[in-house]
Parts: sequence; C-alpha cells; structure tokens
Amino acid sequence: LHYSIDGLLTDARASNVLLRELAHLYEHPDVELPALELSFRDYVLAEKNLESSELYTRAETYWKERIPGLATAPELPLACDPRTVESPHFERVEGKLPRETWERVKGWASQRGITPTALLLAAYSEALATWSKNCRFTLNLPMANRLPLHPEVDAIVGDFTSVTLLEVDAGGEAYRFVATPGADALGRFESCKLATALRRAGVPRAAATSRYVEPPA
Repeated sequence: LHYSIDGLLTDARASNVLLRELAHLYEHPDVELPALELSFRDYVLAEKNLESSELYTRAETYWKERIPGLATAPELPLACDPRTVESPHFERVEGKLPRETWERVKGWASQRGITPTALLLAAYSEALATWSKNCRFTLNLPMANRLPLHPEVDAIVGDFTSVTLLEVDAGGEAYRFVATPGADALGRFESCKLATALRRAGVPRAAATSRYVEPPA
C-alpha cells in the first residue's frame, strides 16, 4: 500500500488520521467508517467567525503594537543572497541522542521547570546566535493550531498548521524568550495576517524555523 499526498493539503496530525483509518480498513475491509458531520470547510468558516471576537481583537492589537520593536531574523553568514537562487535545494540535517541520554536530559529539565520543547529551542537559539551577527532575533515557530471548535475536530483532515513568532535575546548570560500572550489568544491572529502587517511596516520576516521529533516509545 503506497501513500502519497501533497503537504499543502494536510498537516502531520491529519496525515496520521488518514493512515490510521487506512490501516483499520486494510485490516477490516468490511468495516464502514462513521460519517462525520464536520468538514474542513466548516472548520475554516467557524475559525473565520472568531475574527469578530474580543479575543482576536486583543491578539491583533498586541501584535501590531509589537511590530515596531520586533527583532529581525538572525543575520547568518550566507554564500549568496537567497533571492538570487533560481533552483532552491533543501537538505535535512539531523542528530540523534540515545534514548537513555534523552531521558536524563528531560529529567534534568523537568526538575528545573523546563519543558523539552523550551530546552531544545534554547539550544537551537544558541547555535543560531553563535553564527548570527545580531544576538537579538526572531524565529518562526510552526505550531498545530487545531482549535476545539467542534467535538469532531480531531477526526477531520486538513492543514491546521500556523506559525507564531518568538523573539530571542541571546545577548546576556542567560537566554531570554520575550513574553507573548497565552496560546489561546496568540493563535487567533493568523500568521498570514501578521506577515502582511510586518511587510507593510517594512520589517524583514524571520527566516529561521525549528522543530524536533520525540523519539518513539
């Protein structure tokens, strides 16, 4: 069984939903999956309605006030201007820790009230700061923004990926992640609208992204 799909159509979680259902049908070909009342279109329209909410307005106001002082992307040494590259080519660079080491690292972080995500983000920021001309910069962080707007929201397929901005100050002895509103408000002001506001303000968009994958159990 071969599975191939455009990454613009689904996010990782939605792909898992598809693969899980395909595996179930493969093992039980006579089973009929229950019909869903909710579609991705329904979700998009419901999310659009949030733009008239007070929560969305607060998030929009916050980001527009942050834009003038928002740090730019890391100024990394480049072989050439990316805008001159006619045929971009991407390569994945990865590293792996033995499970025992990773468990010890997570235990160390947990004792200090640090999540694995925050710990690895700090390490990633340090690596960027080592090469960046500016020690204060902003990162693009992809995030799953599947809001609980309906009981069936976890069962539908679509691209719920969004991007949030994290400002990093690596100029002192300790790294400082500039505080932002809670995730419940942060995700309401869509990344595309934020990017538009940044462009209108003449602020270069943050160019670095990061992600990590938890080792399988």
